[in-house]
Amino acid sequence: MQYQITKIIRAPREKVFAWCTDYDPKDPERAKNPAFKARRIVRREANFVIVEDDYEGLPKRIAKVKLFPPERWEADLQGGLWRGHGTYRLEEIPEGTKLTITFQIRGKNPNVTVKQIRQRGDSVWSNYVSAMEAELKTADIGGMKLRIPTLEGFTRWEEIPEQKVNEKISRKIVSGNRVMMVLWQMKAGALAALHKHPNEQIAYVVSGQMELRFRDQKKTCRPGDLCVIPQGVEHEAWFPQDCTVIDIFSPPREDFFTGQDTYLKSE
Repeated sequence: MQYQITKIIRAPREKVFAWCTDYDPKDPERAKNPAFKARRIVRREANFVIVEDDYEGLPKRIAKVKLFPPERWEADLQGGLWRGHGTYRLEEIPEGTKLTITFQIRGKNPNVTVKQIRQRGDSVWSNYVSAMEAELKTADIGGMKLRIPTLEGFTRWEEIPEQKVNEKISRKIVSGNRVMMVLWQMKAGALAALHKHPNEQIAYVVSGQMELRFRDQKKTCRPGDLCVIPQGVEHEAWFPQDCTVIDIFSPPREDFFTGQDTYLKSE
């Protein structure tokens, strides 16, 4: 059995993704938020989290969630009123973000009907959307007390989900508490328009070619070249050929998760 829920959320897609999949329930805003009274993240790694729901009067539910930021996440669901799989897709629209949830029910409590399951699912997500919009409405430009997804321990690049920024730019992000590494894949013709940020940056060209302007300096960077960019200094880069670049930022770049890295959005 399968059914869908669709919600329109008046917020940027990146914020919606972070709000739904990566949060600290000890945050004061979350502690008073009724949508999170029964939900907590019990384990978190680079590309998946395990979420536990403990609603009063219902069996405990465990969701193993695989992340594909910022477009979607998928969850294997056990416990509660039913078990199965959920796919959650986010689409940018003029009003904000369209969330489409597809649930596949593979087994259910014999005492409930599919109609009751659908009604409860719609009610739960209506509450989430209301809580999300209320919180994001009061958020400052840095985003809704965003907690950037962090990693501890070992991983490999192939295990990190890729984010498609536009048709010519994609990236993979690994972050600790105070430092972030980004692996960029730039196609010929890609542009990182003139910008600055409060983060220190080290750029390293792995392959291909990057034209970088930094202050009054301009250099054609090839494999092995590095550039250290202090915080608050304007710079821009363009790519005459396909190029792989690694950037290191300190502190981590919040704007990559709030949708404010607009200098990368236009081709």
